Amino acid sequence: MIPEINFVQLVLFAIPAFAANAAPLFAGGRTPIDFGKTTGSGNRVLGDGKTIRGFFVGVVAGTLAAAIIAYALGSCFLPQFSFNEKVCLGFLLSFGTMTGDAVGSFVKRRMGIKQGSRVTFLDWLPFIIFALLFGAAMWVPNWPEIIILIALTYLLHRGSNLVAHQMGWKKVPW
Repeated sequence: MIPEINFVQLVLFAIPAFAANAAPLFAGGRTPIDFGKTTGSGNRVLGDGKTIRGFFVGVVAGTLAAAIIAYALGSCFLPQFSFNEKVCLGFLLSFGTMTGDAVGSFVKRRMGIKQGSRVTFLDWLPFIIFALLFGAAMWVPNWPEIIILIALTYLLHRGSNLVAHQMGWKKVPW
């Protein structure tokens, strides 16, 4: 039997992860998380695109998004959780998002792939997987919901990156 899926609740649950993933674009760079370090092969650990400021801004943006949703929707959104628990869940999702994004970059650098190069799954899948893993400390979606979240993440990631590229906010459309 397929479990019931509340699509609106699922999207609201994912918004902190999506906000965290998008926010670093507007953070303005600065100090790379890897401080410019390279590995023995000469590849950067993460690259200039992963910054301390971007990581922090992503976590704050996602957590703030969770607080706004929790405040605005109250008991209509994840009624089993208090306001503070919803904000904590948003923090976990956001922190997981930023960690997953860094892991994706780490793997790309190990593969010798330069920053800004397109690698379909590594450009978006790690952030949602890590968001779900970190968020699982509080709430675990069922398998159909996870599949929907992964598909939704791909579609939103593709679409938002195309728009950001057209607006001149990103150098590449992926």
